[in-house]
Amino acid sequence: MKRKILLFVLLSVFTVIIAVNSLTDISFAENTTKQFSVNAGGACVMEVNSNRELYSYQSNKKLPMASTTKIMTALVALENCDLDSEFIVNSKAVGVEGSSIYLKKGETVTMRGLLYGLMLMSGNDAAEAIAYNVAGSIDAFVDLMNERANKIGALNTHFVNPHGLHDENHYTTAFDLCKIACEALKNDEFKKIVSTKNYTMQGINNNNVEGVTRYFHNKNKMLTQYEGANGVKTGYTKVAGRCLVTSADRNGMQLVSVVLNCPDMWNVSADIMDYAFNNYTYTDILKAYNYFTDIPVTGGKKQYVKVLSIDHVYYPLSSEEQNLTKCEIDIVQVLQAPVEKNVKVGEVKVFFNGDLIAKRDILTIDDTAKKTLFDKISDFFDRLF
Repeated sequence: MKRKILLFVLLSVFTVIIAVNSLTDISFAENTTKQFSVNAGGACVMEVNSNRELYSYQSNKKLPMASTTKIMTALVALENCDLDSEFIVNSKAVGVEGSSIYLKKGETVTMRGLLYGLMLMSGNDAAEAIAYNVAGSIDAFVDLMNERANKIGALNTHFVNPHGLHDENHYTTAFDLCKIACEALKNDEFKKIVSTKNYTMQGINNNNVEGVTRYFHNKNKMLTQYEGANGVKTGYTKVAGRCLVTSADRNGMQLVSVVLNCPDMWNVSADIMDYAFNNYTYTDILKAYNYFTDIPVTGGKKQYVKVLSIDHVYYPLSSEEQNLTKCEIDIVQVLQAPVEKNVKVGEVKVFFNGDLIAKRDILTIDDTAKKTLFDKISDFFDRLF
């Protein structure tokens, strides 16, 4: 009986040890992808090219976004105006409430200078001057902002002004603002502006008003405090709280983070960006599936032409997700001569976890002319003898 009791105890202890070890393994696996909460109204991290959300906390909650609004203002301006165009500041843009670059009535400025004043110094007067110049009125410019947001897919966003001063109908979500910033960062001029630490806006003299030279210093401390940081914009109002959109590039992976109504916006932004960088790798999915083969040709001087899928498909993946990718190939079986180079003959479809995330063309990298009568006669005699 004592032996049976001892055996039972030993088996029980062994079972508990296995259970504890199993729980430890599960906890470790969960910790690598855990979506921890933060002290913010909403937060999100997204990879720029795929728009994949890598971290979220109340990311679909509608919130005011203060001066991070100016990301969209800058994007609309860049897409609708020549950066070196000169114009006179509309008198209605002078003396706007809040942060300012202190534009003067009748002053001549360039769009480039205003955009640096907008994004580095967060000038509300610069925002309105841009709006009047691009669209003729604030309302018309705001219409452009909302149209662009819809095109991007930021469907829970609504703008009523170009600077972000509080209005109940002026809002976004952390997810939407990430998408807007990702789109803006695909514009080279935008990316250059928001990564600039210091800028001099040269004054321009006209017959009536002497131009003012201004010196701008970027308010975004992440540019000097966070490894790989290259943008984007700060924001604050009493209602919106502290808001920050950050972008950073490490090992070829460009991320954007958004925190809205976040008292400790610098540290929280760094934490959620670190989480994404530490847990995801920018992976070339198509590299492992690069499709290279020969396709038979009917009536050509060559019997086959070579084809290849050339373009890469990069996607942020965690270590647990590396086996969740798949490629499907759809390609023609036979080609009719003549065949030229760089002709599409099929495509590779790239899937992640069952969802289609990209398509890439399969192109000919070889060519062949159509057989001539002489070629056909020569082939006939070759077969005969």
